[in-house]
Amino acid sequence: MKYGRAVAAMLVILMGLAGCTKASPADRNDHPNAPDVTMEENVITCDAVPQKYCEPAEHAGTLQRFYYRTRNYDKDESEMEKYAVVYLPYDYHPEQSYDIMYLMHGYTGAATTWLGDENDENKIKHCIDHMIEDHLTEPMIIVSCTYYDNNTDEETGNYDIYLVNQFDRELQNDLMPAVESAFSTYADSVDSEGLYASREHRIFGGFSMGSVTTWYQFCTSMKYFYYYMPLSGSVLWGPDGRGDKDATWSAQFLEDAISAQGYTPEDFYIYMATGEEDYARSLFEAQIREMERKPEVFRFGNPYEPDTNCAYAIGPGEKHNADGRLRYIYNILPAFSARISATMRMEL
Repeated sequence: MKYGRAVAAMLVILMGLAGCTKASPADRNDHPNAPDVTMEENVITCDAVPQKYCEPAEHAGTLQRFYYRTRNYDKDESEMEKYAVVYLPYDYHPEQSYDIMYLMHGYTGAATTWLGDENDENKIKHCIDHMIEDHLTEPMIIVSCTYYDNNTDEETGNYDIYLVNQFDRELQNDLMPAVESAFSTYADSVDSEGLYASREHRIFGGFSMGSVTTWYQFCTSMKYFYYYMPLSGSVLWGPDGRGDKDATWSAQFLEDAISAQGYTPEDFYIYMATGEEDYARSLFEAQIREMERKPEVFRFGNPYEPDTNCAYAIGPGEKHNADGRLRYIYNILPAFSARISATMRMEL
């Protein structure tokens, strides 16, 4: 796989920052997307997205609806057909292997929420095109999916609390095998062994209740995912918390899930973000502070430090909306790409 100049610079940063606690101005000049890191309370400040990144790129990827068969896992397990929106980067080649990211929407959202669709691309899709075009992140496949049956918003009356922890079966049994047999990822096969062997090239992320879904994938799907991007949604919103404002149990809940799956702190990376004015921030940070109380498990710090496995960022002025999602994607994807690339280099 070819590495862009910016990603190569990120690898230098990764190797040079071991043992450091703060990115220097020189580091920042090496890579335009490296963060300003305020290590007070382990908070990173998200940079604003350049305006040109909100417009169509010259070298644009494509979106397509991808249909697959699945089951109604949260009810009677009846069969149904659903679709996800799949992003293929510019100049996609089936013979080349690509990292892959799965994205989940929030309450009342849809598979089209993150990127739009082939007839209505949005700013987040344009931003990803520009980031790949400008070598801020490596080309990847992105799958925007939904936990709703039949791609139809379900009036649950409970903000989808009891849907988010059911999605793992659809993801593992149906969506991942279908997508990764149709498109070229690092999975040599789409059985459990092939998907497991390629886990270090796979990301799951989501916003709001999609963030809660992400936490539950962390608790159930570590066999298949190394990287996680929960945005503006705490595990406290899920069925085990049911909106509880007491976060004291949350970090232990996550630690227990890691152990139950047979993994260690070396086996995952989580990059979390929310908005300065996001109504989800208080509960989100309450969980994060509990995670910080377990530094032997959750090692917070600069996302470009190889010895960390958690990063937490704030978007100045951002609220609970699409502008926040755009800003977080812009800041987080380069860090994921750099860490994946560094791992590949170490394995050579």
